[in-house]
Amino acid sequence: MSLISAKYMEFLNVLGKEKIDHQLFEDIRLLIQLRNRLVHYKPEWVTSEDPGSIYDVEKELRGKFDESKLYLGTGNPFYPDKCLGSGCAEWSYQTAKAFVDQFYNKLGIRPLY
Repeated sequence: MSLISAKYMEFLNVLGKEKIDHQLFEDIRLLIQLRNRLVHYKPEWVTSEDPGSIYDVEKELRGKFDESKLYLGTGNPFYPDKCLGSGCAEWSYQTAKAFVDQFYNKLGIRPLY
């Protein structure tokens, strides 16, 4: 369990509320990991010849959303080229919204949006 999920789980636990869906917490963890990767970029050397050098983010994010159509059929890597597109943006939005909706619902609060 990630630090973010532990905090939210503890908050709900203290209030005696039901837990949020585990898969939703996993998706939020991935979303935060992707955000941190972009905001706090650290250069990495990855070669396509070495299958063990695949980005960890690719292992977890591949299949969660449609890849960028700009790079379909090219030799470009999944991250960032094929990852960062409209599919990723839609998944990110839907994941964040689902998390907030479920968290607010557990608290009995209606979101302001």
